[in-house]
Amino acid sequence: MSYAQRAEATDCGAQYERLRQELVSIVRAATPSELLRAVPTSPAWRVRDVLAHVAGLTQDLNAGDLGPADPSAWTARQVERFRDGTIDDVIAAWDREAPAFEDGLRLFGYQVGNHFVGDLFVHLTDVQVALGRPVDRVGTAMWIALDWYLDALGESLVDAHVGALAVETGPETRVVGPGDVAASVTVEPFEMLRACAGRRTLAAIAVYDWSGDVDAFAPRLSRYETPDADVGV
Repeated sequence: MSYAQRAEATDCGAQYERLRQELVSIVRAATPSELLRAVPTSPAWRVRDVLAHVAGLTQDLNAGDLGPADPSAWTARQVERFRDGTIDDVIAAWDREAPAFEDGLRLFGYQVGNHFVGDLFVHLTDVQVALGRPVDRVGTAMWIALDWYLDALGESLVDAHVGALAVETGPETRVVGPGDVAASVTVEPFEMLRACAGRRTLAAIAVYDWSGDVDAFAPRLSRYETPDADVGV
């Protein structure tokens, strides 16, 4: 299925709901010590803090709160909101907010919906990695997440003035960014997603199958600060 086909056929509200239920199921089954386990890709957060963030995000966006200029301060506030609550409190808050949030993802369409499906998929994967659970490398939600991160990469290249990047991920090739193609990279879809989501070091990104102006693009793949050390899956 191509990007255009996913954009046409995907119910992002339903995709978000499925991922939400999967994360809730994992958290409910976790032991007290697992809930306090650090998440390698967000070392300041524990497993329960990841849940607090995604629940708090739905609360804030439903209320029209788009956060301060500093995104880190916004997410920290979401985590702190549930600091003294139980896991059941966090899940109950998410359950209350999610139906309206999921309806909003349907209303605003794929280019908005894939953002939040992608965000939740990345956080779910982070928790699965932290707890040693299997991760989804090939499913529809992974492709939806990759769609959004490549959209975001293309937008970030507009002001970089380095040209466009051809991204070959398995059966799909996309050109992101403006102008002529100045470089290309071939990498597995899940690996590209983790790189774009700030889950790969620059050293790991540099050994992908590149051609063209690698130095102009490799440091720009990630939407976030890249980690200094390997974070696993």
